[in-house]
Amino acid sequence: MHELMRERFWNLFVATKHQCYYYRFFKKHCDNKIAVLKIFLTAVSCAGISAWAIWDFLPGALPVILAAAQLLSVCQDYLPFAKQSSGIEYLLPDLELLCISIETDWNKIDDMSSQDIIDKIEYYERSNIELQNKYMPSFAFLHNKQSERKAQKENMAFFASYSSQTLTKEGVTAE
Repeated sequence: MHELMRERFWNLFVATKHQCYYYRFFKKHCDNKIAVLKIFLTAVSCAGISAWAIWDFLPGALPVILAAAQLLSVCQDYLPFAKQSSGIEYLLPDLELLCISIETDWNKIDDMSSQDIIDKIEYYERSNIELQNKYMPSFAFLHNKQSERKAQKENMAFFASYSSQTLTKEGVTAE
């Protein structure tokens, strides 16, 4: 029973740490999209000044581009990646503190009873859910493969310092 609880705690540690890395990379991904959008909107706003120069070549294109820019400008705060980036910005510090607490308890796990481990697992799972609900209550989270790969790589590098795990292509597992 104790080994099973120890393995469950290890898996919680690995999953939560991975979650921190994933959110960090996903936020950067969202922020890059926001930057591209803002650059586009700025460029289109400047296009009004140069409208006379391109009006002769593409008379129908400028109104379409300006209308699209105005629509994006109005909608930019409601785009999913903008909301997700904002939510992650507030979530990450608390989630990283949770990871530190989990790591601290992992380092003391040999001194814990099975019941202590069960209680810690429940506490950390509840805390994680509360953080998700607090900062990202209704997000339909988009999955980003590039952020996932980067998070997996960082997670493997982090857990390489522990001697009680096996590193595999699928992830980090307890021995």
